[in-house]
Amino acid sequence: MNEEDHGANRSVDDPDGNQKIQDRAAHLLATFREAVLRLSLGHALHPTDAPRGHAPGKDAHRILLLGSGPVTGWGVTTHELALPGALARAVSSWTGRGCTVDLAANKDLTVATALTAAKFRDLWKYDGIVVTLGVIDSLMLISPSKWRRHIGELLAMLIASASSETEILVVGIPPIRSMPAFDTPLHNWAQARARLLNEVTARLCSTTDGATFVPLPGADLAASDAPHRRSPLQHQFWATWLARPLIALLPTRADTDDPRPGQAHNPKSEQARQKAVDQLDLTSAATDERLMRIVVLAQRAFNAETALITVIDRGRQLNLTHAGRRLREVTRIESICNLAIQGHGAMIVRDAHEDRRFRDSALVTGEPRIRFYAGFPIETPSGERIGTLCVIDSQPRRRADDIDVALLRELGHLVQQEMERHMPSPWDCRWEHR
Repeated sequence: MNEEDHGANRSVDDPDGNQKIQDRAAHLLATFREAVLRLSLGHALHPTDAPRGHAPGKDAHRILLLGSGPVTGWGVTTHELALPGALARAVSSWTGRGCTVDLAANKDLTVATALTAAKFRDLWKYDGIVVTLGVIDSLMLISPSKWRRHIGELLAMLIASASSETEILVVGIPPIRSMPAFDTPLHNWAQARARLLNEVTARLCSTTDGATFVPLPGADLAASDAPHRRSPLQHQFWATWLARPLIALLPTRADTDDPRPGQAHNPKSEQARQKAVDQLDLTSAATDERLMRIVVLAQRAFNAETALITVIDRGRQLNLTHAGRRLREVTRIESICNLAIQGHGAMIVRDAHEDRRFRDSALVTGEPRIRFYAGFPIETPSGERIGTLCVIDSQPRRRADDIDVALLRELGHLVQQEMERHMPSPWDCRWEHR
């Protein structure tokens, strides 16, 4: 028997050899699919602004979108037209409250790398976390057992790190061939694998407290104004689909001026926060005319002696820009803004003389004799609180209608949007630099 005949017989008689050949073929096919994926996405439109969507309103819910695939916003150039903005508006329209949707996404994120991405988020501050993973994993033909292990580890970490009231929504993988770049017979295997992975995820969520599985259909291409690519209508379709089960899970709470409990001091969180401050172009931000206009508007809207945008930089409070009375810079220990950045939302001090946290402060007993303070924390796209927009007065505000918290919040969000122009590109993966 010649060597070729021996090889042919071995392929029939050796099932392990057959399996190795099949595995090798599957790996080569998966590598080809990954190359096609990167080439397709590399030429697609994608958002270039801060990874966040916002709908105005009081007592805003806060939601985190974590993953890849539908959340990355391919086909549009702003996250307000992608899933973050569309989901914020959909939730707000049904709840009558504001909604901010933060995004921790990357086009290359897989179920294996998502755990690392999630570890660098302050998960405790979110009312809901929406996980969208699996498109790349399906194209790479990940095994169901490996998928279950990784998605189980991710859910365990999210549940352990988030608040006890945080609800987690795990979104199913949409039909692979519903995506224009992968609508070919070649991708039938990936679509079948996606269905199998969804079944695994659904079973896991059914036995995990705090996690809910929601299947995701393909985008409604018939309603699209651009069926050859993703469009705002398609992101809106997905947002509407996800908003209904999400709002049924979101916690309810009464609106309040008092700051909700913030994160306990964490050296790693402070290190990340300071790194975000170090990356901020303070010189350009201090002379930004748009930021100045917002500060002037805040001073006039609240009839306050002073309005400030502050930045907490190591052991001091920097007054980045101001309107009205000029105040001296203070140490971080003295700073009222330092306490404001530790809460979830607006911090209102109606009369500092009656507040045990501040009544003995030199800023209250001496110049500038602060009696009233209202501040809203300013965050980077990745969630680090770097400072505040605040208004200050030497007269107390004791009546409930003396301060419009919703307006302060919206002005704070405007500051965030403008400040992001003085930070590194928000399209960069925010967990890679830490």
